[in-house]
Amino acid sequence: MAIVDAHCHASLSWLEPVEMLLFQMDTYGVDKAVLVQHGGEYDNSYLLACAEQHLGRFAVMGMVDPTLPDAPETLAAWHARGVGSVRLFAPPGAAFVANRSDPVALWRKAAELGMPVSSPSNALEISAPSFQALIEELPDLQLILEHYGFLRLREDQQEEAYEKLLEFARFPNVTMKIHGLGELIPRPSPLRNPTFDVEQAPDHIDRAMQTFGAHRLMLATDWPLSARREGYSNVFSYLKAYLSRYSTNQQAAVLPSTAERTFAL
Repeated sequence: MAIVDAHCHASLSWLEPVEMLLFQMDTYGVDKAVLVQHGGEYDNSYLLACAEQHLGRFAVMGMVDPTLPDAPETLAAWHARGVGSVRLFAPPGAAFVANRSDPVALWRKAAELGMPVSSPSNALEISAPSFQALIEELPDLQLILEHYGFLRLREDQQEEAYEKLLEFARFPNVTMKIHGLGELIPRPSPLRNPTFDVEQAPDHIDRAMQTFGAHRLMLATDWPLSARREGYSNVFSYLKAYLSRYSTNQQAAVLPSTAERTFAL
């Protein structure tokens, strides 16, 4: 069964260059991946060069500065160069301060261009009524939810946030990334082997399967940040072990098919 990693990073100035990712992919049998631009970087040239140098292995998810008045035009220019999807924070009204006449213009442009939008905002942020209204207004916009909706949240906020994240399953244009168990289970103290007991994992993945369905879920490692959690190979080994309780067709949807369809890989 092919494997697609829907969320990994590469950079010459931050994190790791693409050669480090390719080593991991080749070592552990990962066929294709989505190169996701990291926060604070709006020049997507390096990711495009990586995709061009390794044809057929990478799709590029870029970023643009949402505070610039010409952000929609900039997004269109990057799309013309090969950036297939974009990462945007929500709620949009808080970020588009330089384009007050239409604070959601960048989201509209992404929908117009057919570019999926992956949002690293946490579930308490995206559950704002104004953001949900935007998703309803733009049925052609494909929204992808990240990191179980936990980013920048305290542990005592995460269950409420995840419940709100799952409510987005009612929108047919929303999909979700399934990240490694290292984002759900803290490292044991004292450390032990194996690192995680899959049978004791919280039921976040099961709940996502029940609400979104396997055809709207995709595997995402968050390399190289996953290296400081369970490690790249263990993201796959633990998730494969966890997903073994599901049918072959469901596993195939999460491992390659949803990402292949979403990012035209």
